[in-house]
Amino acid sequence: DDIHYLKMRRWLRQPQILSALKCLPLRWRQHLAAKIRHSSVERPYQPELYAVNELMVEQWLERYAATLLIHGHTHMPNIHYYDQHKQSVVLSDWYKAGELVYLSASGVVRQSWPLRY
Repeated sequence: DDIHYLKMRRWLRQPQILSALKCLPLRWRQHLAAKIRHSSVERPYQPELYAVNELMVEQWLERYAATLLIHGHTHMPNIHYYDQHKQSVVLSDWYKAGELVYLSASGVVRQSWPLRY
């Protein structure tokens, strides 16, 4: 779990902070976003921060008596298998390619396509 990111996200999503940010000119907000992204890139890469929290996924599957959990990206797209009939699908990050996931008669199907900017 990326505690640094979670703290920043919690702070940024506070209504007072969002309101104050929305009052800033667009160029300032874009500059601030670029600085935040840059500081994130400067941090040493720690794969364990981007990996799926296996315990949390198993708890969600159990809590909702589910056999499949499809969730947002962790920068490490994958399909993880639990027990005999449970799995989680981690979506891609959408930086270089778009992705969709759907269920077919044969199981989970992933499709991706290049993004054009």
